[in-house]
Amino acid sequence: MNDKKLFNDGFINLGKNFLNVSEIDNLIIQSKNLMKEAINNKDNLSNINISNNDFNDESIGSGGFALKRVDQHNSQISKILVKIFENTKINNLLEKYLGKNFKIHHVGIRKSSKNDKGLGLHQDGPGQMNLTILLDDNLNIYGSTVFLKNTHLIDARLDEIKLLTPPLFLKLYKFCLSYIRGHRGDICLFFNRTWHGRYPSNREESKHLILIGLHPEGTIYGSEFDDWYDDYYLEGLGNCAFRNRIDHKIGTIKVNDQVVRIQDSPSEKISLKLENPKKNNIENFSFVNLFYVMTAILIVYPARWIKKSKAIRFFFT
Repeated sequence: MNDKKLFNDGFINLGKNFLNVSEIDNLIIQSKNLMKEAINNKDNLSNINISNNDFNDESIGSGGFALKRVDQHNSQISKILVKIFENTKINNLLEKYLGKNFKIHHVGIRKSSKNDKGLGLHQDGPGQMNLTILLDDNLNIYGSTVFLKNTHLIDARLDEIKLLTPPLFLKLYKFCLSYIRGHRGDICLFFNRTWHGRYPSNREESKHLILIGLHPEGTIYGSEFDDWYDDYYLEGLGNCAFRNRIDHKIGTIKVNDQVVRIQDSPSEKISLKLENPKKNNIENFSFVNLFYVMTAILIVYPARWIKKSKAIRFFFT
């Protein structure tokens, strides 16, 4: 599997050669119905046996919805995911970047509604990657995950240079952004270190996709806002690769009730190597990225100073 584009750009479309047509159709139907049911019952999720931690709406930006542990909530989705993670090509690629003991934190469905306001550029935890499955054709930027190409190879992180910006900046810098163009059923992969966000909707269509959070060896995952998979579900999966990836009790060391550390091994973990691009001689700062950083700084830094100055004057008057 040619992963050169993934390493260079920070994201890639792997295609749809991993599922047959009927499996893709079923995955789309089951996923969209499950999300629709969660949205319709969001004020009383216990009616459909979904925990409050599993469903988020405003937390991922206004007009966006996210439902976690979808495989536990739907056996047909689970069966399809088991097949994907039994695929040798996918498994070998993920082990190459994350180490042989990599873990799946959760499997979620994300919906970008017609009223989606978007989500500003950001990065996630060290070495994290996302495997996504498109549930709708993604032929335009609206409602899509967007990237500033090859920013995973910039040594500084966004929070370090204080350039976390609101969704408005996505529209200002639309010409700088890339998105993963593809069709429903396509499986995609990206580094969460790549500066990424979600472009606002064009108010004409909704877009759905499955997001699978992947964590490399030696790192921690889990939080008070996430529920672990239930034992009855894990036991029902039997002894399969997917169960080993999602079960937080396998191949981990307990940090506390909500956090575990993944056992390390000598295997190379490229996603963690990318956390230090300069040290590992892979740093790459393109002209487009330099333009974005310099002009965004010229906008953001003075705006924050003005806002702070107004707050100080208000306090002392």
